[in-house]
Parts: sequence; C-alpha cells; structure tokens
Amino acid sequence: MTLSLADPNAIRALAPARAFFLLRLVVMRIAVIAPDGLFRDGLIAMLTAERFVVVAAGCDYHACFQGAIERGVDAFLIDAKTLTADEVAYIEGARLYGGFCLFAISDGDSPPDGFDGSIDRSASRESLIALFRGLNIEPPIVRSQRRGRRAITHGFPLSEREYELASLIAKGYQNGQIAETMDLKEQSVKNLVSLVIRKLGCQNRVQVALRFLDTSK
Repeated sequence: MTLSLADPNAIRALAPARAFFLLRLVVMRIAVIAPDGLFRDGLIAMLTAERFVVVAAGCDYHACFQGAIERGVDAFLIDAKTLTADEVAYIEGARLYGGFCLFAISDGDSPPDGFDGSIDRSASRESLIALFRGLNIEPPIVRSQRRGRRAITHGFPLSEREYELASLIAKGYQNGQIAETMDLKEQSVKNLVSLVIRKLGCQNRVQVALRFLDTSK
C-alpha cells in the first residue's frame, strides 16, 4: 500500500518495519519544519514509526534550527512551499556551522539553492524513509569529537566557523573582505554576522570587536 505525504491521516495504517533500525547502533536525528501543523505531525509520526529521532519540529525556522543544531541534528526536512528568499538565505547561512543535510518537500520543483535534495509532496512513505536511510551518519563518538572542537573558540559560545568570522570582524574586516577570506557568498556572511551578534548578546559588530579585544588583553 502506498501512503502519500499529503495524507497525514494515513499514518494510522502504518505497520512499521523496525528490524532494520534495531540492528543499527546509530540513530538518525531529524528536524521537521513545516507551517501546516497536521502535515507536520504526519511527517513526525511516519519518521518516529521507523525509529528515527525527531529532535525539533515547528514552523519557526530560527527556533527550529537553533534547537536542532544544539541537539546534534543530522538532517532537516523542510516544507519548501512557502519558503521566502530571506528564509532560504538564512538556511544557507545556518548550515555553515553544522554538518547536516537539507531536504525540501516540494511540488515537483527542483530543491532551493543550498539544499541537498528534495522529495515530492505526493511521494510515498517508503520513498521518504528511503531518502534518509541512504544517508551516511556519524557514530555518536564522532559527533562528540566534532562538538568538542569548540574548545578552540576560547570559551566563546560559537562554532569554529563563527569564531573565525568574529575574529575577522575584530580585525576590522568588512563583509566583502570576510566573504573573500572565508570563501563564502556575501549574503551568507551577512547571515552569519547576524547569528554571531545574537549568540554573543551584542547589538552590533562594533560590540563584537570590542568583546574580542577585551579578552585578548
């Protein structure tokens, strides 16, 4: 029987094939972002029935990304139907500090820029599960080591990439110079600058620079 992603009520008919994941030592962590609550709940039920772990879900992109990344997310499943250009730019910038995959649920269109792939809204449950089963996910010990690299950020609540950008801000670099130095698009730099300012509790890039100067004395 084929169950469509467009029919969340069909989840009641699922008979989960769990043996595959009972044999796995690595549990994939997925975040689901979709504006339609019923559709989102259906996706969550399909994924959890197959032993995936949904670490974050909602319609607020900023909140979901922050919460999911803190919980070591492996992949995002995002309903691209109502995505704005600003949200696509934010998502592209957010992935700079996380080793996760991005998949869009679309209406047959190509995935937005920065996404790794897409799945049609009318696709079957089996297609959805196969999409994630085909990914290579790090074992927990590797995840732990990756997160442990934050030690090189000298106590700042930033990822390595964010710390590098903040250091360049402290040196007086403008966005264009940062983009060239870090090999990023200027829009991605703008997104990352906003993220760093927010995470450091600052109001602007001048305060970021001053905070770095204070710690270097």
